[in-house]
Amino acid sequence: MPSRRSVFILEDEPLIAAMLEELVEELGAEVVGPACSLDRARQLLEAKEIDFAILDINIEGETSYPIAEDLRRRGAPFLFTTGYDAGEIDGRFGCPVIIKPFDPSFLQGIVAGQLGLPMPRG
Repeated sequence: MPSRRSVFILEDEPLIAAMLEELVEELGAEVVGPACSLDRARQLLEAKEIDFAILDINIEGETSYPIAEDLRRRGAPFLFTTGYDAGEIDGRFGCPVIIKPFDPSFLQGIVAGQLGLPMPRG
């Protein structure tokens, strides 16, 4: 039986982090994190292999771009969530960007598609 897929979450807003965690768990994936700071993100990524990541762009006033660069070097796919306008986002990563507020099922669909998981029923 294949191992459970893991999804790393980097989000500094507790309510959004909890929602993301629930959405990932509904897909049957393991949640890594959520991390609420870049330092904690680095610690978790050093300790755990991940299959996909959800990164808020603005973490405590800093961008999550260094974490995205690390994930890209590892070959781990990711998406960004943000409250910024699309034109303000660094386009070098070529990953999906979901603008907040977003439809939870839309985000789940992207994650499920990336991991080859079925969407939850209901």
